[in-house]
Amino acid sequence: MRPTRRVVLIAAAAGLAVVVIAVALVVVFAAGGAPRPHLLTGSSTSAGGLPGASAGGSAGASGTTVSIPVADARAVVVRYLDDINTQNRTDAASLICPGQLTAWHQKIDQPGGDFTLAVLRAVFHGATATAGGDALSYELDVRPRQSTEVNTNSVVFTVIGFPGAYQLCGES
Repeated sequence: MRPTRRVVLIAAAAGLAVVVIAVALVVVFAAGGAPRPHLLTGSSTSAGGLPGASAGGSAGASGTTVSIPVADARAVVVRYLDDINTQNRTDAASLICPGQLTAWHQKIDQPGGDFTLAVLRAVFHGATATAGGDALSYELDVRPRQSTEVNTNSVVFTVIGFPGAYQLCGES
């Protein structure tokens, strides 16, 4: 017995709806739309590891910055914070601007440094365009790894676009 045209159309519509919902969920989670564990504390000279945000960040090897979509900037921050929570120093270092990498390595394990904290909650509040990138505002609930005390911090990450890569160039 052959299915009627109506049954075929209903099945096709249902299949399309499943695909659209799946794609939407992937986009939301890839852009950091759902609260995920993240990290960081900071001031203009953050103990976390990255220097304070600057208008243009630090130029890459070519000295040229490129525009960066907010979703891509958010993906860099999410990846960095996930690396911190999983203690993946190698991948986290690959996200840091070359001119700031030495200072970052020196500070990440100091008291209050990025790799001394655990993040319990992260909320993205918005982005502002900067020269060649974006300044992304987050509210983070963090606690020292050896403590139960939780602190809420407002952090702004500066993500700069370089040819072939987006990198963290500031935290304040």
